[in-house]
Amino acid sequence: KLALDMLIAFIFTVALIFGSIGLGRLVLKKVELQSLPDFDRGLFYIAFGFATINFILLFIGLFGQLNVLSVSIVYTLVACVTLIQFPVGVSTVKRYFVQFRELDLKNAWFLLLIPLMILIVLNLVGSLAPPSVADALRHHLAASQYYARTGAFEFIPILFWNVPGFLHITYVTEILLINDIAPAVTHFAFSLLSTLAIFALGRRLIDWKVGLLAAVIFYSLPMSIELSVSPMVEMCAVFFVILGLYSLCNA
Repeated sequence: KLALDMLIAFIFTVALIFGSIGLGRLVLKKVELQSLPDFDRGLFYIAFGFATINFILLFIGLFGQLNVLSVSIVYTLVACVTLIQFPVGVSTVKRYFVQFRELDLKNAWFLLLIPLMILIVLNLVGSLAPPSVADALRHHLAASQYYARTGAFEFIPILFWNVPGFLHITYVTEILLINDIAPAVTHFAFSLLSTLAIFALGRRLIDWKVGLLAAVIFYSLPMSIELSVSPMVEMCAVFFVILGLYSLCNA
């Protein structure tokens, strides 16, 4: 059963990312992002799509209607929006595949991907393990479980609990629909997205080599490793901050 819970948590997180891309593309349809590379544009789709989902869930929770049915309806609508744009997604993946085949993998800079991939695999395994960080247990998961039990985002007169954190909203829905492993996997996913955002920023400002080096340095930091495997909120904040810096540098 534990293995099945891990698999379900992983699949849900992947689906959440793709759903965010689909919804984000719809939200940003009127915004001029065509000057950005496909990869960078995809990161902004994820950010805006994920934010839209969470703001909808936040308002549902503020009205005390956060339950399995309401959350299921929201995610079903997101899935429908994403599936409608499936042909566009397929063409984008084909374009990525063609670009990947054109890469010169003999370049020595690509050796940096080896330690990065090792860390990613280890952190994924760590995110599937039971959480052990005190802050995750007594705050991030505890608050999310309380909100899931009450079905509302109530004011709680406890420091740090008086309002839900942005990623807590997602954790609540995962506890309601999936299991308590999914929050850690979601935070792991945002550690990857933050690393990709740093790569995109470095490539935009200087070149891809600087972006790759910056991404590897960031992901190999002890603090990044510790946070990547726990259901915290910092990596989500890093992702949005880096995209904010990206936007400022291209204003």
